[in-house]
Amino acid sequence: YPNKKIIQEQSAMPDRITSCGKISVPGSYHLTNDLTSASAVTCLKIHDTKDVFINCNNYTIAMDLAGGATTKPVIEIKNVNNLSLESCVIKITNNTSNWPLYLMKISHLTNSTFTNNTFGDNYEVVDVENSSNLQVRNNHFISPYQQNRSNNNLIENNIFDPVQRKEAGAAPIISNYGSGNIIRKNTVDGKSDGIYENRLGFDDGIMIRNESNDLIEANSLKNFFDCGIETAEFIQNTRIIGNNIKNAGICGIGGWYWNSWKGNTVSRNTVDTAPSFFVFFHAYGLRPQ
Repeated sequence: YPNKKIIQEQSAMPDRITSCGKISVPGSYHLTNDLTSASAVTCLKIHDTKDVFINCNNYTIAMDLAGGATTKPVIEIKNVNNLSLESCVIKITNNTSNWPLYLMKISHLTNSTFTNNTFGDNYEVVDVENSSNLQVRNNHFISPYQQNRSNNNLIENNIFDPVQRKEAGAAPIISNYGSGNIIRKNTVDGKSDGIYENRLGFDDGIMIRNESNDLIEANSLKNFFDCGIETAEFIQNTRIIGNNIKNAGICGIGGWYWNSWKGNTVSRNTVDTAPSFFVFFHAYGLRPQ
């Protein structure tokens, strides 16, 4: 079999992605050009598969809203294990909406990585649901990132640099109803003047709700009209350590909505230019738990 080695090498070569479509089989893929879908048409769907490795080579995956608004995401990922998404520019063009649109909708994704990508262009959201063991590292987020009911995810060494808007949203980083999540060494600029009454930019830098066993460490957070880090509902066994917070309208670290804490550690944080270091009180009582 003199050609066996050549055949093996050819089968290991990455498959080219030259147009919008679906990926449902394992493999290595790479972009050779920009991809753009029409308004309300998801450009890339990755569903019900495993071992998918995508390198965009810094090409763009986009949706063009010239045809009107949409609730569809640019990229949809569902029921996938072991996905790698690298060096992609993902955005929505001609976006004039006053409401956040979905840049990516991700559900039931496990053991996967997002590295060296640029997410967003204007007013979009990366939404993660019911996913675990994700590594979101070394990306540039112009859009906020939010995860719900997701566990053991790492959000590390990313730059969050959103477009300045009036009341842009709750926070560039949000984690709700999960556990064991790590939010570490991120640089976050909420693009606010730090005056609560003006409500310019984002409320907070990092928002966690009903989470346990999290680590929020060594983040650089600046320019929010509310607080650098805000918690809500029942927060337990979580460490908030070594964060630097600057220019917040209400506080460095705070919580009030259904607020309850148990077994948490707050240590070695610094707050510069805020009315208070801590603000805690109750709004709406306690959750049943």
